[in-house]
Amino acid sequence: MSVVSTDATKGHVLIVDDVDENLMIASAIIKKAGYKHSTAKSGPECIKLAVDLKPDLILLDINMPGMNGLETCELLKKEPSVEQIPVIFLTAISDSAHIQRAFQVGGMDYIVKPFRAPELLARVNVHVELQRSQAKLRQQNDYLEALNREKSEFLGIAAHDLKNPLSGITGLAELIATRSDITVSEQDVTDMAQQIKQSSQFMFEIVANLLDVNRIEEGNMTLNLDKHNIYETCDILVSRYEHAATSKSIRLSLSVPENETEFAVFTDSIAATQVLDNIFSNAVKYSPHGKAVSISIAKIAQEAPEQDIVRVSVKDEGPGFTEEDKKYLFQKFTKLTARPTGGEHSTGLGLSITKKLIDLMGASIRVESTAGEGANFIVDFPCSAVLTAADEATKEPSQEIIKETLRETLQETTKE
Repeated sequence: MSVVSTDATKGHVLIVDDVDENLMIASAIIKKAGYKHSTAKSGPECIKLAVDLKPDLILLDINMPGMNGLETCELLKKEPSVEQIPVIFLTAISDSAHIQRAFQVGGMDYIVKPFRAPELLARVNVHVELQRSQAKLRQQNDYLEALNREKSEFLGIAAHDLKNPLSGITGLAELIATRSDITVSEQDVTDMAQQIKQSSQFMFEIVANLLDVNRIEEGNMTLNLDKHNIYETCDILVSRYEHAATSKSIRLSLSVPENETEFAVFTDSIAATQVLDNIFSNAVKYSPHGKAVSISIAKIAQEAPEQDIVRVSVKDEGPGFTEEDKKYLFQKFTKLTARPTGGEHSTGLGLSITKKLIDLMGASIRVESTAGEGANFIVDFPCSAVLTAADEATKEPSQEIIKETLRETLQETTKE
C-alpha cells in the first residue's frame, strides 16, 4: 500500500489491482493529472484504506485472487461510511453479463484493460467532480434539515413555553380588571402584578435568547475586545444573585487569593457578563435548598507570559450531570435531566449561547461533574491579546460608557 500526496484539493483516487505493472501505469497517469492517490493490492486492503482515507473515487480491478473486485464492491456498499464513494471497475473482460454484474453490485462505470490514459482521466475527472458535487449537496441537505428541525423546535417553544406564561398573564390581568366585582385585596393585586412581571421577564428571556442565537450564527454579533477586570463583573453578579440564593438558603460566596481584586482579562465586557451571568444563575437555579455555590477567581501562569489566563470557577452542590447530559450540554434547545429547584424557568438556550460567546472571545469553558455530586463550571479568560491595526481602527470609542451603563444597570437590578 502507498499514499502519494500531490494536489489534495483536486481529489483523492484509490487504485486497487493485484498486478504491480497495472498499479504503476494507473498511478503514473493519476499522479501526472495532479490527483492525490493511494494503492492497494487486494479486496480487504481496499476496504481498510477506503474506510481510513475516504477517497473521492476508487479504481477497482475485477479479477483479483481471493476476494475479487465484485465482492469487494458489494462490501464497500454495505459500509455506511464509504457507500457513497463511486467505484470504476477495471476489467479485461468486456462480456455484457460480466459488466451488468459490475453495475448490479454498485459500480458507477467501467474501463476495459488495457486502458488508454485519455479515457481513464476523462472517466476519473467526471466521477470525482460528480462525487464532490453530490457531497456538497448532501452537506447542504443536512444543513437544511438541521434548520428545519430548529424551526420545529422554535415553534415548540413558542407554542409551549410562551403559551403558558401568556395564559397566566391573561388570567391574572382579568382578575385585576374585575376586582370591583369580586373581593380582591390590595395585597392580592400586588402579588398578581409580581407574577405578571416574572412571566413577562421569562418570555423576554426566551425571545432575547433566540435573537442572540440568530445573531451569533449569522455572524452579526460584533465583539469589542479590551482589557477588563473580571473581578468587578463577578462581584456585581454575586450581589445580584444574593437575594435568589438567600430565598433558597443557599450560601453564595466569592473567593480570591489573598483578597486580590485586580484580574485583568482581554475580553468583551458585555459578552463576558452574559456568560458569567448565565453560569451564576444556573448554579443558584439548580442548587437544592440549604446548599452552597462557591465562586473563585485565580490567575494561572503559563510558560509564555502572553498566554496567562484568569480562571473563574463556579462550583455548586446540585444534581450534577450524567455522562449523557455532558454530550448535549452546550447544544441548543437541550433540556437536561436536572431541573430547577425553586420553580424557576429554563429556556434550554443559555449554555448554548454561553459556549458560542466563549468561542468568539477566544476564551474556553469546561465542566467537571459527577452525577449527584454537583458541577464545577470552569471558564478561562485570556489575560492578553495582540491588537491588529484593523482591530484598533474598529474598536468602539464608547466602550467605557457601555461598561459603566452595564455596571449601573446590574447594580440597579441588585437593589430591587
